This record gives sequence, structure tokens and C-alpha cells, in this order.
Amino acid sequence: MPDFAARRTMMVDNQVRPSDVTKLPIIEAMLTIPRERFLPGSLAEVAYVGENVALGGGRVLLDPRTLSKMLDALDIKPSELVLDVASATGYSSAVIARMAEAVIALESDGACRRRRGGARGDRRQQCRRRTWRLGGWRPGARPL
Repeated sequence: MPDFAARRTMMVDNQVRPSDVTKLPIIEAMLTIPRERFLPGSLAEVAYVGENVALGGGRVLLDPRTLSKMLDALDIKPSELVLDVASATGYSSAVIARMAEAVIALESDGACRRRRGGARGDRRQQCRRRTWRLGGWRPGARPL
């Protein structure tokens, strides 16, 4: 079984920090959020590679460097509410939720929602509404 925690640390040390991303909330979020859980099981092995992960249908999970640079540029404050449009598997929303007061994730592509790894439980539950807060996501939570 792969050591995903070690891979997360290597991802941050080798892809995020060398890209001049130094904001602690971004680094802590990327060290904490299990990226592999936001991909279908067959793609978990490539969750921490330094390139986009193809999700099918022309969609990708952004590579860690690009996502971290975008978040760094946004300079999200802990008191802010964030709308994450085209959230795909929800990984970006989970990272943002560690930085902001709350995030609302929108994904119109039903096939993309069905491809999410999420909690890797009941697929019907994974495709329902989710609300992320600083403490993490709650399946089936009421929208903000």
C-alpha cells in the first residue's frame, strides 16, 4: 500500500514550495487534504505527480504547482466566502475550505461528479450536495 502521507509531503516540498508559494494556509491545506481520495481508485497512484491528472471528458485535476500558485495569487482571507465553479472532483474546494470561512463548490458535469473519489463510500452519497467549512466537508449538508 502506498504511503500517501509521505507523497503529500514530497509534493509540497518538491512542487509547491519551490514555486515561491509560502503562505502557510496553502501549505498546511495541501499537506493535510488527502488528494488521492478525490480521485477514482484507479487514479489514486498518480495523485501526487507534478502534472495534471486527466479525469476524462476533457477535464483534469490541476497539478499541485498550478493550483497552489493560483491560490497564492487569490490571497484568500479566513473571513471570506468563496465560490468554486467547475470544482470537478472537489479537491480544490477542500483546499480552499481550509483557507476561507466557507466555500460553495459548483459542478455541472454529472459525469465528473460521478468520477469523484471523495470519501470513497456510497457513490450516491458522494454525488449529493456537499458543504465544506474550515473543519472539512460534510456530505448532504445544507447549502450556505
